[in-house]
Amino acid sequence: MSKAEQLSLLLPDEIDGALITGRNNQRYLTGFRSSAGMVLITRMQAYFLTDFRYIEAAQRVIKEIKCIEYKNRVDTLRELCATHKITRLAVEDDDLTCAEFKHLDAELKNIELRGGILDMLLKKMRLIKSPDELKKIEYAQQLTDYGFEYILPHIKIGRTEREIALELEFEMRRRGGRGGSL
Repeated sequence: MSKAEQLSLLLPDEIDGALITGRNNQRYLTGFRSSAGMVLITRMQAYFLTDFRYIEAAQRVIKEIKCIEYKNRVDTLRELCATHKITRLAVEDDDLTCAEFKHLDAELKNIELRGGILDMLLKKMRLIKSPDELKKIEYAQQLTDYGFEYILPHIKIGRTEREIALELEFEMRRRGGRGGSL
């Protein structure tokens, strides 16, 4: 069962769907990192909505969620909500600003936006790690231990922090690291 399906099952009965706008939660649900997009979870289907810059990459990476390219994200969201008869939509309190909430609320006229639900459910889900997530954590820890041992002999008088940081980053990436933590 995908994470999106799990979230759908955790939604209270009075909620028809969930809109995930926070980048970290989007990545958690899709496995895809982008600066544009949102995830819509309905009772029947999950969608990753993004623009032309990310659609091809998203389709290659995201397997369990349908990827849709939008020209206007609110119009696309409105159409999907109508298709799935969504009248009450949970939104993230921790991500949406008041201005963004007001904008969505004004644009999605027949849909009641509900806060106070989604953040707690996502945090609860993220507490329990899958076997794959545990493997990634173990690998990251092994890589970190290696990096610490590797960099110790490179720390010398006369070297700048920047030089040492670059040396460490290069070696960590050479060993499979993807960059600093988020």
